[in-house]
Amino acid sequence: MITIPLSKENFNQVIPIPTLQDLAANSSNSDQQSNNIENDIDYLLHWLSPFWPDNRVFNEPSQRVKSAVRSCLRDESSQLDFVKLYGNSIKPRFFEELSPVLLDDRVLLTEAIDKIKFIKDYYNQYIKYLNLNKLPYDILNRNLNSLFHSILVENKQSKFIKNLTNYLYEMLFGDEKCLHGSVHGYISVLLSIELIDELNSIIIRLSIKQIKDYILATCTKVWDKPLLEEINCWIKSDLFPSFNLIMRLSNFDFSEKYLYDLIKIAHDELVSLRIKEIFGLVVDYPNSYIALSELHQCLSFKFNSHNTGTNISNLSTVINSNINTSEIDSANSLITISNFSSILINNSANSQAYQRAKLVDTFIQLCHEELLHSGANTVNVITCYTSTIKSFLIIDPKGVLLDRVVRPIRRYLKTREDIIIKLVHGLLDQSESNDLLELAQELRNGTKKTVIADDLMDLTWVPDPIDALPDFKKSKMTDIIESLISIFDSKEIFINEFTQLFGERLINLHDYDVKDVTDHLDLLKLRFGENEFTTLDIMIKDIEQSKITNEKINYRNEYSFHSTILSHLYWPTVCENVSHNDSFKLPDTISNQFEKFDKEFAGVKKGRGLKLLPSLGLVRLELSIRNTKLSFEVTPDKASIISLFHDKVDELRLTNIASQLDMQPYVASKAIDYWIKQNVLTETSKGIYKVNE
Repeated sequence: MITIPLSKENFNQVIPIPTLQDLAANSSNSDQQSNNIENDIDYLLHWLSPFWPDNRVFNEPSQRVKSAVRSCLRDESSQLDFVKLYGNSIKPRFFEELSPVLLDDRVLLTEAIDKIKFIKDYYNQYIKYLNLNKLPYDILNRNLNSLFHSILVENKQSKFIKNLTNYLYEMLFGDEKCLHGSVHGYISVLLSIELIDELNSIIIRLSIKQIKDYILATCTKVWDKPLLEEINCWIKSDLFPSFNLIMRLSNFDFSEKYLYDLIKIAHDELVSLRIKEIFGLVVDYPNSYIALSELHQCLSFKFNSHNTGTNISNLSTVINSNINTSEIDSANSLITISNFSSILINNSANSQAYQRAKLVDTFIQLCHEELLHSGANTVNVITCYTSTIKSFLIIDPKGVLLDRVVRPIRRYLKTREDIIIKLVHGLLDQSESNDLLELAQELRNGTKKTVIADDLMDLTWVPDPIDALPDFKKSKMTDIIESLISIFDSKEIFINEFTQLFGERLINLHDYDVKDVTDHLDLLKLRFGENEFTTLDIMIKDIEQSKITNEKINYRNEYSFHSTILSHLYWPTVCENVSHNDSFKLPDTISNQFEKFDKEFAGVKKGRGLKLLPSLGLVRLELSIRNTKLSFEVTPDKASIISLFHDKVDELRLTNIASQLDMQPYVASKAIDYWIKQNVLTETSKGIYKVNE
C-alpha cells in the first residue's frame, strides 16, 4: 500500500481548492479569507504533528487551533477524507515505532500494555478535539485499533496472545490469583483496542482447561461418592468469579447463563472421563453405583434454550470441537461470544447422542480387549455380563444402551463349551465359594415375569426409543437369568443339564432325603415352566419309592443292604451310559446280599426284577488289622479288592487281582493306591501287594 503523508499539499487535496474559492467568492475580502484558510491548515497540521507521540506530552489546542479545526473539518465529507488521510499517515510510524517494542521477548507483557495505553490515550486526546461526526469518529477509531490488531494478533512473529494467555492464567487461575487491581486496568486497555474476541477466547479456553484438569484430578476412579454437587460448587465459588471478570468488563453480563454453560461443560467432561473408565465401572459394580447414577444424570440432561437466552455462548460444544486445550495457545480459531447461540441449541442433542454412541463403542472395544478372548475364564465373563446388565440399566433405564453392549458378550458366551455347566452349577450353589452366587440368589429371590404376547394388550406400552435397534426388547435384558438362558436357541439344553446334575445328586444320597433337590426343582419350575422337568420328577419319585421299598424289605429281614431302585428309562446317564470299563465282579459277600434283596423285591413288586450296577453305591466295612478295628465307607471297587486279602497273608499281584474281579487293571491300581494311602496294604515289590501287618 502506498503511504500518503499528511502534508499541506495533500491536505489541500482533501479540502478541495474550489471549495475554498467558493467560500472566498461569497466574501468581499476573498484574499483575506483565503489567507485565513491557508493559516487554518497550517495551524491544524502544526498541532497534529508529530504524528507519533515520541513520549511527549499532549499539547492542549489553543482557541486558534480549535477555530482552524472548525474551518477545515466543517462537514462530514471533509472529515471522512481527513480521517482516511490521517490514518494512512500514522500507519508507517505505528509499525516502525511500535512493532519492535511489542514483539520484543525482553519486554514484559505489562510494559507492552502500558505502551499500548499511552499511545491509545495520546491519539484519543487529539480525536476528542477534532469534533468529528459519529461516522468519521468510528472509522478513525477502528483504523487505530486495526493497527494494534495487525501488530499484536495478525503478525506471525507476535507472541503477544501467548504471553497474554499465560498472564491471565496466573492472574485469574494461578496459585496467587488476583481478581482485582492492575489486571482490571490491563484488560480494560485491551478492550479499548477491540481485543474483546481474543480476550473472550482466552478466558473460555482457560476455563475449559481448568475444568478438564479439575475433573481429572478429583474424579478419576472416584466411583463411590457423589461428585456432581461438588463440581457445581467449585465452578460457582472458584472458577466462575475469574471467568465472569472479563465477561463483565466486556459488557457481557449474563452471569446465570454463563454459569449454566460452565456447569454443563464440567458435566460433559465428567461423561468423557466415565466413558474411558466404563469397563472398570461395570466390573466394580455395585461399588460404582454412585458414579453410574451420576453418569445417568449427565446423559439424560435435557437442554433448555430458555435457560440460557438467545445470546448465550456455546461453551458446552467446545469440548467436542477438537481444540487441544492442553496447549491453549495452539488453536487458531477464536471462540467468541457472538457465534455461540445457534451452535449450542443445535448441537446439544447431537452431543448427547454422540456421548451415548461413544459410551457403547468404548465399552464394546474394552470388552474385546479385556474379556472376550480365548484366555478368559467363563465364570468371569458371566459375572461381567450380569454386572453389565445392572450397570447399564442404571445408566439408561430404557435398556437401549444395554441392548447394544451385551450383544457381543452374548455371542461370545454362546461359543464357550462349559457355559451350560457353569450356569447350572452357579444357579444351584448357595455357598459363599460360588463365584456366581448372585445368580443363585436371583433364582431364589425372583420369579419368572409374565410376558405379554400382544403389545396392544399392554396398558404400559410406550414406543421404543429412537436409537433402539430393530429387534430391541428390553424385557429380555432386565431379567438376568432369562437373559442368560435366551443366549441359546432352546432352553432344553439347560433342562437336560439340570436333570443330569440332580440325577448325580440323587444317586449319591445315603438317606433318601430329597428335600434339597425338590426345593431347587420348585424354583426351576417357576423359571422354566411346571411341565419341563417330567424326567426329574420321576427320578425323585424313584428315590422316594426306594426308601419305602427298602423299609419294607429290611424291616422283615433285618438286612444291611440298602438299595436305590431306578427306572432305567428315566436314568439314561446312569443306566445306559455306565462305561463297560467300570463293570467288575463283586465279592460273594456283597453279591449274595443283593441276590437275597432281589428275591424279596420280586415278592414286593410282582413281576419286576433288579439289575445291579457294581460301579455305583457305597460299602460300609470294618477291618481288623494290627489288632485294631478300622471302619471305612468306600466304593464297591475298593471293597471288592480288599475282600481278596481277607484271611490271606500271601502276596497278590495286580494282574491276579484284576483277573479275579474281571476289573480293568487301571481301575484296580487306583483302588489299591487308596488302601496303600490308608496304610492297609503295602507294595512289597513292583505290582505285588500284601496286607500291611
